[in-house]
Amino acid sequence: MHSKKMSCLMGCSCTKNIGLLFLRIAIGLPFIVHGLAKLKDIVGTTGFFSSLGLSPFFTYLVGGSEVLAGIMILLGIWSFIGGYIVSIIMLVAYSLIKHKMPFMGGYELDFVFFFGGLAVAMLGSGKYSLVQKPCNTCLPGTCVDKGMNTCYHTDCSCGDCEKCK
Repeated sequence: MHSKKMSCLMGCSCTKNIGLLFLRIAIGLPFIVHGLAKLKDIVGTTGFFSSLGLSPFFTYLVGGSEVLAGIMILLGIWSFIGGYIVSIIMLVAYSLIKHKMPFMGGYELDFVFFFGGLAVAMLGSGKYSLVQKPCNTCLPGTCVDKGMNTCYHTDCSCGDCEKCK
């Protein structure tokens, strides 16, 4: 029989929020760094994007989106949107460049970012974020507004309800 303290270390809700924080750090921070690197080397990034047939506009769009999505995820501000942005960027990177490469040494990092972004988008920010939503609320146009009784953005962080305990 496990003690309550021991079972808490094995996946109850008290570790869920810390796990979500770790996930947000693992996805958000590297994405900020990658975006800043693109913006810092505008000439090189623009040249690379031009070699793919993309206009210089995409240098700023992708670099800025990477920084913004990374910040959103890291701080827990609309992190579900940031997670979807990360996943879309990784899908485009795979489609344009990485699909010709092997998994190892090629697109394994893109793979991790893609699924990590989806995980953040689907799981929410958790309790340790700057923006905390009240229980059972969804953004307009999501699950509740479509006639469903369930909200899939269940990142409640009130600390009082059964979801949060």
